[in-house]
Amino acid sequence: MLIVNVPELRFSEFSGEWESSALIGLLDKVIDYRGIAPPKSPQGVTLITAKNIRQGHLDFNIQEFVATEDYDDWMTRGIPERGDILFTTEAPLGNVCMFPEKGVFALGQRTITLRTKKNINDGQFLFHLLQAPKSQAIIVKKSTGTTAKGIKSSEFKKLNFNVPAYKEQQKIATFLSTVDKKLGHLRRKNALLETYKRGIMQKIFPSTSSEQTRPELRFKQDNGADFPDWEEKRLGEISVFHDNQRVPLKEGDRKNKQGKYPYYGASGIIDYIDEYIFDGEYILLGEDGANIVSRSTRLAFLVSGKFWVNNHAHVIESKTLNKFLEEALERINYEKYNTGTAQPKLNAEICKKIPIGIPSLLEQQKIANFLSTLDKKLQAVQNQIDQTETFKKGLLQKMFV
Repeated sequence: MLIVNVPELRFSEFSGEWESSALIGLLDKVIDYRGIAPPKSPQGVTLITAKNIRQGHLDFNIQEFVATEDYDDWMTRGIPERGDILFTTEAPLGNVCMFPEKGVFALGQRTITLRTKKNINDGQFLFHLLQAPKSQAIIVKKSTGTTAKGIKSSEFKKLNFNVPAYKEQQKIATFLSTVDKKLGHLRRKNALLETYKRGIMQKIFPSTSSEQTRPELRFKQDNGADFPDWEEKRLGEISVFHDNQRVPLKEGDRKNKQGKYPYYGASGIIDYIDEYIFDGEYILLGEDGANIVSRSTRLAFLVSGKFWVNNHAHVIESKTLNKFLEEALERINYEKYNTGTAQPKLNAEICKKIPIGIPSLLEQQKIANFLSTLDKKLQAVQNQIDQTETFKKGLLQKMFV
């Protein structure tokens, strides 16, 4: 007899097929805040939106709030609790995380909360089940939409998933939760390092032009003496823009040119192609897009080697130390230099007039070395996160049917 509903990777004490069950049969309650806009406020109770729900965890790099006085009136459809699962129904579709164990949070649109029945291991098993590639494929298959895929709550609850007996659920959930704990520890370590670096950056690179030549944190020469005062320069004085060499390529054209050379846009690598137009070390500065204002990712980044750039990033060759100028550019508030209307834009001629505080070359080198050491620590932690996430993806692939 052919047994089909069994996972590839399984604990030895369990046998037999998993049973198909409609999601609604696993749930005790669904809390749905879709279809109405939350009363946002500059401060108050942290709002969890679809943008905060990553696959397996919450990310509050982008924060929005509901006014404290509006919280009770807004959360009338139900308040999530420990053990509940948050699921994004669209933009993006299918991301899953657990509701935070501590703190008060409001819920935004495009998310639903799933509360499991007591025999479904306090939500942990379903949390992992919904992340499994086979489950994600089922969700996508039942989704609708062209530009942005989505699924209705009513359709989502009808989906069938393969589920083992309760004791095997417990074993799987406990095992995968240990992997999640390691990931959580690494993400917290990464966040602390990033916070520390931001604090250091604020002291080395003041954000206002009037303070740029009087940083709070200064380095000393090897003999203990002070370095000379910083000078104010315009970006155009200390760099050369190579924007006229940029060449944008349509996605279809890039598909016919797949290769090993990075193809950069406003926020980093977006493809790899078989040709390059730059060879050397340059600073790329995002030219347009919401990131100029939101700063959800780096706007200035150092690139080296052979690469291609489209027309959404300025290509800057520094006349001073590249690492120093990259970090100085990253610290600038570009909202006052924005010339865009429909979307933010940084005009090259205006960028060239931006004032930059410049120390001596030796102090630049000390600053660059210090920040490079921090970057290496951050990269090492990020590598551990990537490796652990890859390990977990492999487990999710093999431990679920």
